[in-house]
Amino acid sequence: MSWSEILTLPFTAGNQYTSTNGRTHHDGSISTVVVVTSVLAFITVLMSLQENTPSGHVILDPMVMRLSLTVIVVAGICSTIYLAKLAKRQSPITACRKPSACFRLLQIGCLWLFGLGVVMICLFETTRLIFCDSEITRVLPSQELGVNIVYHVTRIVLVVIEVCFITCFTFVKFDHCLSTYYALLFIVLANTSVWIYYYLALEDVSSFRLLHNYNATAPPGNSTNKTCYQNSTIGLLTGQVNKILYPVNTEFSLLVLKFVLEMWSLERTEASNVNHITSVMGITETGSTDQPTSGEEQEHLNERSSLLNTNWEYRIHNSQEYTSLDNACPISFYVAIAVAISWVLPLAIMYIMLEYRFPDSHEFYRIIAAYEVAYRVVMTAAVTCTWVYLQKDGRPVTDHISLKSKDYILLLGTFGAAIYFIHVLIAGSLTKNNNGKTDIISNVISMVFLYLQTTLLLQTRKFVPKRKNIRNFPSFRSLCTVLSILNFGYWITDSFVGMKFPAASSPKVEAFGSKYWTLVMQYAFPLVIFYRLESGFAFLRLYGDFFGDDLIQ
Repeated sequence: MSWSEILTLPFTAGNQYTSTNGRTHHDGSISTVVVVTSVLAFITVLMSLQENTPSGHVILDPMVMRLSLTVIVVAGICSTIYLAKLAKRQSPITACRKPSACFRLLQIGCLWLFGLGVVMICLFETTRLIFCDSEITRVLPSQELGVNIVYHVTRIVLVVIEVCFITCFTFVKFDHCLSTYYALLFIVLANTSVWIYYYLALEDVSSFRLLHNYNATAPPGNSTNKTCYQNSTIGLLTGQVNKILYPVNTEFSLLVLKFVLEMWSLERTEASNVNHITSVMGITETGSTDQPTSGEEQEHLNERSSLLNTNWEYRIHNSQEYTSLDNACPISFYVAIAVAISWVLPLAIMYIMLEYRFPDSHEFYRIIAAYEVAYRVVMTAAVTCTWVYLQKDGRPVTDHISLKSKDYILLLGTFGAAIYFIHVLIAGSLTKNNNGKTDIISNVISMVFLYLQTTLLLQTRKFVPKRKNIRNFPSFRSLCTVLSILNFGYWITDSFVGMKFPAASSPKVEAFGSKYWTLVMQYAFPLVIFYRLESGFAFLRLYGDFFGDDLIQ
């Protein structure tokens, strides 16, 4: 086997079809394995660079890691620029069906806000390094100082280019070629590496103070370091910005991964199948048609045509008969929004009070833990009701579920959330206090909810509303809205508040006698947060599938 065959093997192992120009293409179904394998290999490299400090913490060499990250970020910048040039040459047939303007604005708006937060962090860090140069060089080598400045500058460039690229080419699906795959792979690796680095550099899973923070490396009582970081205006501002926007710094990488993986060629199969059907039927520009010669091919063509006609029927029916229902929102819809917000606000307020009012109160934390149990019970009940409505008032359009790239993203978050909940469940069972029992109850409910919600979102791929039951769907729409708000609420509290506080059984990691359980928490918890965000978007897509003027695929 030649080197070219070895390099192209991962991308030729999927389903094969022939386009109208006679070229052979592959659906890239094995490309997800390539991405996951590459990420795992990079994690292994990071683990090999670990070193133990006298304090017993596990950190990474800042000089080596920042230099490596800078190189990877530069590769991501070059890959993004290459894909932007390539996207301009894509034909209109490669563009997928666009969602409604409101849904697109919501997604892109989150990306711009998160990108702005990352740029602010990098700007403050760079400014602090430049203006505190004379003091920092007494603690850090000049080479490390320069590497850190270059890293923050390249990170700003990467963020700006990625945001502009995703905003302009969100709905472009790239053709199957080796250069496109590797360009997307470099972008995935760049964002994954930055995300992994920030979580490995945490002192512990419940703290936001970075181990590579220069204030931690300075000797106690160092006056120059104190003057630079505690008494200077830029030092104080940088500390506050890092404290408030640190979750944004890590979540931005996950958001970029979400958008980039949706450009992956897994979804290209549907548009290509349409071209394949056209070529099989022999339809030309003049309208002439040749019948296919294979009976199996004819059967496949009839099946695909039936499915396309069903979707087309549904879209016409959706635009004609749902308009009055969509424009006239019943009172129950607004009641559902009010109920969902009334559950989210107390949780956020209690976490804020825990930070600023009762920072060391175990009793207050127990109140929050009990409220979270009730919160998760409500979410589980809402998912169950949504499932019942879907089974009752929906009709299947296909016998099997065809997963899209956004479904794989949801499954990735589900996998991380399952690991986290199982870990907390086991550790909570080893904790001999009331908080440990609360953790057990809460995480059992969370795992049930995780299974029901993920299964529901995947099952909706093969359902559309029944025409005769169209008037029953305001309840279904209200439930989708409630679940979307509740997931977004949990995402906000976990991202901006919840991660700052130690869990009720924080010593439980030591019960396993291994430091790698801490790494499990560090890797899995951000996936829990991302699962909340992606679930919120998924229910908005489900809302648009049944009630929007355009189908949100």
